[in-house]
Amino acid sequence: MSLKGFIAGIFGIDDNSESIYAKGYNKGYADGYAKAQKEFSENYEIIDEGEQNYTGSLTAKEEKVFKKLKRWRYLKAKRFNVEPYRIAQDAALISAVKIKPKSKKELLKIKGFGEINTEQYGKDILRIINKEQ
Repeated sequence: MSLKGFIAGIFGIDDNSESIYAKGYNKGYADGYAKAQKEFSENYEIIDEGEQNYTGSLTAKEEKVFKKLKRWRYLKAKRFNVEPYRIAQDAALISAVKIKPKSKKELLKIKGFGEINTEQYGKDILRIINKEQ
């Protein structure tokens, strides 16, 4: 038993490193990743994030606002060097577009908007949403 296996046993988690090595996933990032992805895709349906349709239930006007919010989020994420979902998740933005809040207090009631991100980004989000009405 490896040290890694021993530690995994103490914490009650499965150490599957032996099976990962046996399947050849450790042969460099690109080769191992491609092999793991192929095996996974044979057993599970893979949905490419780019193909997901988040805007299916939005009207044309709401979709336009949602795209503006995504663009704004992307620029903020680049500026602060974080992932875009850290600013706001797609589901939260879609809910905001549909509900059309007028204040930060109303924005806080939407699932996905906490006090911190509402304080930091609420003014911009409200401006984008209400500008298009």
